[in-house]
Amino acid sequence: MRNNVLFCGIFLLYLNFTQAQNTDAQEVKEVVKGFFEAFHAKDSSAMKKFMAHEVVLQTTGRNREGKTIFKTQKIGRLYQSIVGIPDSVQFQEKLTSWFIQVDRTM
Repeated sequence: MRNNVLFCGIFLLYLNFTQAQNTDAQEVKEVVKGFFEAFHAKDSSAMKKFMAHEVVLQTTGRNREGKTIFKTQKIGRLYQSIVGIPDSVQFQEKLTSWFIQVDRTM
């Protein structure tokens, strides 16, 4: 009997912990969705609502010679480039799968 009570208590704590993680993961997912909605609308003001104040924008790619390059830019550059896209140009980034891991304060 005592073992059953202990097991039930541990099980309830596990369910509570799992539910909290699911809620956190759902909140993260909503932020990502909101960012991409603003991104597709070319609305830099709305995008800023989903971003931290201090963001480092880093990109990697290849230059004309085929050499791998790594650039660090201020986030304002992203906002300027998104706002500068003509209305006649439509684009959409699609997330085809989700893996959200909530870890401590992240």
